[in-house]
Amino acid sequence: MNRTAPRLVEAVISRGPFVRFAWGVSMGDRLDHHPNAPADQDRGEATRFDPDGAFLRVERQTLSGFPDAGGALFTIRPFTYPLREAVGGSGYARQLAAALRSMTPAQVQYKGLSVIGADLLTWLDQQA
Repeated sequence: MNRTAPRLVEAVISRGPFVRFAWGVSMGDRLDHHPNAPADQDRGEATRFDPDGAFLRVERQTLSGFPDAGGALFTIRPFTYPLREAVGGSGYARQLAAALRSMTPAQVQYKGLSVIGADLLTWLDQQA
């Protein structure tokens, strides 16, 4: 990675803009999901999965280069949708469950799904 970093930075600055989407499931609609954010109903061992209080979180992330300035701007626009509405059709529940099952333990941890993951999968399977 260190060897390719200069080429990656150059690509970010001189090409693009780049757009990607990231997603997650949370037990609240709070927009700040930085790993160092203060604790809330979405974090901690006492967190329980409740489909009526769960949200699908989607982030639109952009990376735009400014060659003349030799830099780039990274933006995040978060959206939250009630989970019941987001998986309203069984196809969406099936797809979300498949995505969750494809994650490594490290990804599950990173997404904050270690505590609610099993109950979330059970619920998604019932919706499908």
